[in-house]
Amino acid sequence: MLSKLRLVFDLLRSARLTLKPSKCAFGAKQIEFLGFVIGGGLIQPGELKTRVISDFPTPVDVTSLKRFLGLTSFFRRFVEEYATIAEPLTRLTKKNADFLWSDKQDRAFRVLKDRLTKPPVLTMFDPNAEVTELHTDASSLGLGAVLLQSKKTGDSLRLVYCISKKTSDSESKYHSSKLELMCVVWAMSKLRQFLLGLQFVVYTDCQALVYLNSFKATNAQVARWHDVLQEYDFTIKYRPGNRMCHVDALSRAPVSPTGEKLPFDVELEDRWDVCVLLTIEDKVRMCQAADQEVSSIIQKLNADPVDYNLVDKSFSLENVLLYRRVNGKLLFVIPTAMRKGLVVAAHNLKGHPAVDRTVADILEDFWFVKMRRYVAFHIKMCFECLMVKGPRGKQPGLLHPIVVGKRPFDTVHLDHLGPLVTTSSGFKYVLTFVDNFTKYVNFYPVANTSADETLQCVKKFVNAYGLPQRLISDRGTCFTARVFEEYCDGQGINHILTSTRHPQANGQVERTHSVLMAVLMTCAEEGKDWDEILTEV
Repeated sequence: MLSKLRLVFDLLRSARLTLKPSKCAFGAKQIEFLGFVIGGGLIQPGELKTRVISDFPTPVDVTSLKRFLGLTSFFRRFVEEYATIAEPLTRLTKKNADFLWSDKQDRAFRVLKDRLTKPPVLTMFDPNAEVTELHTDASSLGLGAVLLQSKKTGDSLRLVYCISKKTSDSESKYHSSKLELMCVVWAMSKLRQFLLGLQFVVYTDCQALVYLNSFKATNAQVARWHDVLQEYDFTIKYRPGNRMCHVDALSRAPVSPTGEKLPFDVELEDRWDVCVLLTIEDKVRMCQAADQEVSSIIQKLNADPVDYNLVDKSFSLENVLLYRRVNGKLLFVIPTAMRKGLVVAAHNLKGHPAVDRTVADILEDFWFVKMRRYVAFHIKMCFECLMVKGPRGKQPGLLHPIVVGKRPFDTVHLDHLGPLVTTSSGFKYVLTFVDNFTKYVNFYPVANTSADETLQCVKKFVNAYGLPQRLISDRGTCFTARVFEEYCDGQGINHILTSTRHPQANGQVERTHSVLMAVLMTCAEEGKDWDEILTEV
């Protein structure tokens, strides 16, 4: 407890906040906060609220009925099938509906009072729990999800949160797979404050969603949903519907208003269930603790003394937050889970600037590994930039075919294939020669790609077929070595090097390699005797 108090006081001191001792309680086992009793890792409705519900008189008009429904709706996370139970009551609140209190309304009124005076106890969310599961289910009536946790693998799962929402008229017509995907996106967005930066498993009764990470979206709305999921670290698993009854009940008894939209359809509304606003420091701290790479750096900095042979001196810890000093300025170290959202905010939401400006904007407060490469790839794949912005700079030059030689072995292409499985003779690579005129191919098994070994094979080829006028190769170190260049100059061979990162320029030999690989994989026994069948290819 003392360590936690020290952390709280440090945070208060850094924020220059003070506490009044008479309003503080230390060592309390439970407290009542915003109508809930919190303590011992559990959450339940407060005694005052439940007493008010228990003593609430039978409504006599629409105003008093709405007051009762508003009070009970505050605790709807504790009641499964809330909408089904309350339906006779909510029916009376519709516009132009007559207020007729019958046995159905009286029964629903009493059941709700009974359920809310004896509600189930929810477990408090634990960011350090070993198992976190999100169970989702969707139907044409609505969406439902439950968040479950267990402190250790193998322990029984305990309920953390129940959510549900009605589908609109248009949403109820969606295909079942699209409905299930919408349910997953909605549930993660609704529980974002719990799931962001955490590894968790999503269980669904839609088997198609198991392949979510490999599918290609052709629908713009589905593509936006898929983009929303990229900031979460999750795995989707299939579970048959008969084992998802606990979520199925919620999806068929939704409680949220029909008009609720998903992220990127409209701006998200404020959620009543977030009782504390998270600052940027809180979000970064929470995600840093869940990130393996960042947390390992934090552990090294917490060592006494710190071994700076294991961690860069530019990293520092302040208020349990990891920073990196760049050009004399302390920047937040951003974990993997927050990078996508950060780049979207700096690029997509700020007029789609280019790489330099986007990186400069992020570097005002944040830093992460290989940031420029990450930003460049994001902008390269940005749909709006591809549609609106035209190419700048010089246009790429025209392709020029390699002129065919005037005689056999006048122009020769060569390149290495490998590394392959090491043979019993010690060979690991293949040096390939392709005649530009006849397409005749020669293969030489070699142990390595050194310049000396390559030059020996070239000399064997020259002794067998004569000196070529031109040798065409890539820019491998064996071909750019001084000994290789001196040999070519001494023999009067014009050695042509292809462009960097452009294997198409040496397409003759590259195409040969694709055929050779197919032959070796199908004919060589376990790949170990491939050098023995090279002459037969």
